[in-house]
Amino acid sequence: MALTWVAGPICGATLQPYFGICSEQCRSRWGRRRPFILWGGLIAIVSLLGLAWAEGITAAVWKLGILPEHSFVQITALIAVFFIFTLNVAIQPIQGGLRALVVDVCPREQLELANAWVGRLTSISNVLSYLAAFEDLSRWIPWLGGSQFRILCVLTSITLILSLMLTCLTVREERLRSDIEADKERETVAERLWYLCTAFPRLPRQVRRVCLVQFFSWMGWFPFLYYITLYGFLSTRTGSSLISSFAGTLETSVSLSWFRECYAKQAKQAQISNAHMVQVTRRVV
Repeated sequence: MALTWVAGPICGATLQPYFGICSEQCRSRWGRRRPFILWGGLIAIVSLLGLAWAEGITAAVWKLGILPEHSFVQITALIAVFFIFTLNVAIQPIQGGLRALVVDVCPREQLELANAWVGRLTSISNVLSYLAAFEDLSRWIPWLGGSQFRILCVLTSITLILSLMLTCLTVREERLRSDIEADKERETVAERLWYLCTAFPRLPRQVRRVCLVQFFSWMGWFPFLYYITLYGFLSTRTGSSLISSFAGTLETSVSLSWFRECYAKQAKQAQISNAHMVQVTRRVV
């Protein structure tokens, strides 16, 4: 289980910056971000459904007589781990593309508010996911897969399809002038990897500090995720473990939304004060 959890941080630290560079150099008529979002969403849906039906895939292959009888459980585990890794890979262009899309499309004065809404909606979806996992979905909608895990994967896939299609169909990316000038300056894969390996020391000091804060905060957060999952798996009182996870998610959601909203208000007040100072300075001059 620990090795499976490693896939998320490794993919996030390596693949998401790489996909970001690739999207910056993308010259598709669909835009820079949307092709990566759509392809990532497609692979994520295939990975979710493959993870849900990993046992069925193993059974189908086992019936062909290719696999030995004693390796059914091991092959099922290997297929599940494979789809978990592909899911973590597919999430990276989705997350990176959506975050970059907010910066590309939203006006500068609305970025704080847009990021606040992104965090708010993400937290609400986390809470709803915990509630869905707590409810016995196989009793209400058994035709979606039969078991609880399969129904959750199908619901997640449907939600992902609808949300990504809504985003890609309603958002319009503008082709920047810098894109036109950079058409002839595309980098190779080796150049992109070298740029990623040597970019951190050349970042501005404030950006480096933000990266370090993110690094150490996630170092503290991933052990919590691992042990809360292990606790929920080993605990015989499944209801209490899910309720504690739900309570932690709800508390985090409310606090993060409140802090983002306060930051957005302070940033807006600072912009108003700066504009007022500029007007006063002009009058004096």
